[in-house]
Amino acid sequence: MTKRILLVLLSSAVLFTCLVGCAAGPLIVTGETTKGNRVKFLYSQVGSDRRGIIECVVEPKGDIQACRHLAVHFEGED
Repeated sequence: MTKRILLVLLSSAVLFTCLVGCAAGPLIVTGETTKGNRVKFLYSQVGSDRRGIIECVVEPKGDIQACRHLAVHFEGED
């Protein structure tokens, strides 16, 4: 199970780099949770106040598929 979590975290770092592109600062994963075959990543962007959550489906082989941004509003933000 630990090997799977490390694979998911490594894959997420590559995925986030592709999602953001070169124009923005890198995204840093600040938290992660799993339930069943779903994984959610809490992230913050370096150099900005941008934060959010991305949810993905983890396939049986450990591949991450069907990632999407979740609509969230953090307390204390307007």
